[in-house]
Amino acid sequence: MNSYLLYLFQVSGAFVCLVAFYNLLLRGLTFHSFNRLILLLFIPVALVIPVFELPVGPMFPTYFGEQDPFELPDDQTAATGHENQHSGMVNNIVFYLSILYWSGFAMSFGLLAWNIFQILQMKRSSREIRANGMIILVSNTPAVFSCFKWIFVPQNSLYEHIHPIIKHEQAHVRLFHTMDLLVVELFISLLWFNPFVYFFRRLLKSVHEFQADEYVLSLEVSKSHYLSVLLDTLSSIKDFSLSSNFNSAQIKNRINMMTKNKSSRIQSVRYVLMLPIISVLMMSFTTFTGSKPSIFPIKEGLYDRISALYGVVREDPETKTSRMHRGIDIMAKTGTPVMATASGKVTKAGSYGLYGNMVIINHGEGFETLYAHLNTIKVKEGETVNIEAIIGEVGNTGNPTKSPGPHLHYEVRLNGVQVNPESYYNK
Repeated sequence: MNSYLLYLFQVSGAFVCLVAFYNLLLRGLTFHSFNRLILLLFIPVALVIPVFELPVGPMFPTYFGEQDPFELPDDQTAATGHENQHSGMVNNIVFYLSILYWSGFAMSFGLLAWNIFQILQMKRSSREIRANGMIILVSNTPAVFSCFKWIFVPQNSLYEHIHPIIKHEQAHVRLFHTMDLLVVELFISLLWFNPFVYFFRRLLKSVHEFQADEYVLSLEVSKSHYLSVLLDTLSSIKDFSLSSNFNSAQIKNRINMMTKNKSSRIQSVRYVLMLPIISVLMMSFTTFTGSKPSIFPIKEGLYDRISALYGVVREDPETKTSRMHRGIDIMAKTGTPVMATASGKVTKAGSYGLYGNMVIINHGEGFETLYAHLNTIKVKEGETVNIEAIIGEVGNTGNPTKSPGPHLHYEVRLNGVQVNPESYYNK
């Protein structure tokens, strides 16, 4: 899959976890300013988590398949054709997914641009009034709403009746809520395929309304009068994605929030739970920063020769069928130390069929190395090792009847596919 598509899916997954946590534990708290900050931080956190790097292995590393060297396809040409066919199918799927994604992105971004255009057109056709530092635009709209620094009001409105509503919209303007919504709409364009981004927009708009309601009630406006005005303004209005309007669809939630008791300081401890959630996400999505293989697995002078190169086609003495060798075989005495060819994390260490005693190391960035037929293993699964660390000793485990003697079978894989190890050490 293209790297940007994989990145977007990882961002989407992290974002879903963060929004779900907020909805379960933080949504009902009355710390509106802090909730607004938390929600806005979700966007950069979700964008950064997939590219965050740590000097440790990933929580869910990519393992080698437990494939025996003698269980490869009978005909290498046929196998190559099958691999090419599979690769072509994957490329086609990725191609169509890319077209689908960019089409959705263009549509979502286009809708945002259209909304901005409509608001600007409405502003041009409105009559401007400046009062008490506010820019009030009298326009052809059924209800009061705000966007950027403008407050749009219907024509022939009675100021006495809409005074609390204007104060409400003034709070939206002073708190720069439109800038929040602009950032959210751009993020929605990026992750338009994730339904949680639209739910997130509703959550953030709710917090905006709670903040504006709180501001109005802090003035000399009685709660009963304000609630009465709120209920009297249940008229329809075109909802622009960047607008904040008094007639919010979540009237019930706003009334509940205005009438409930303030959250206690003890309840603010819930915010601390964000730290382990973010930590787990970082460990889940982080890229393991290791290094690609760069040295020979046995020190010079301690091995006899390379008895089988990568790509050599040889006959299985039992089945009489040809097999392509996917690594290199290094002849050496039993007990000869075997080194890690790059720093990384041990993902497998044990006995695995024809491989015998085997170690697999994940080096990050798609690189993995395999060391098979070991006499003894010196490392454990989950252990982090440095380059040149001794991970085992040469042996003849697995299937000695097919073996020419003690040797190390060494493989390098890139993104799950065996590649020529000679490309990754100095000859």
